[in-house]
Amino acid sequence: MSISWGNRILLTLIVFVSLMGTLAYKAINTTYELVSPEYYKDELAYQKTIDANNNSNQLTEKLHFNLTDGALQLVVPSEQSDKAFTATAYFYCADHTAFDKTVTINYQPGQPFTIPATELKGSSYTVKLNWTFNNTAYYNEQQIRIK
Repeated sequence: MSISWGNRILLTLIVFVSLMGTLAYKAINTTYELVSPEYYKDELAYQKTIDANNNSNQLTEKLHFNLTDGALQLVVPSEQSDKAFTATAYFYCADHTAFDKTVTINYQPGQPFTIPATELKGSSYTVKLNWTFNNTAYYNEQQIRIK
């Protein structure tokens, strides 16, 4: 059985319109998440982050987290371990903004600071640490994978 050329053209147009309609439907229903809701405003203030990162690079060891025994333990540089300070840890998950978490850290000398890994969903995170010590701002980023 053969199909006439008019029916072939009609079938081709129907398939084409169906595919274009499917693509348009998927494009409309796709969510586009920015790194930050205030992305452009944050970009203008990024020089402060660059300066804080340069300050952090001058330390012998950076403030960071170690994943041990199902908990994230804060590791404080030896130059800063003798005084109390406050830091902010922003756990950024690129896969899902619902997994993002901000933790305020009140460090006291001699008292370890830990975060149970169960407070975070299993995913890869970029941990953005901001802290001030002796009126100097510091910033550090690190990658952590929670299973």
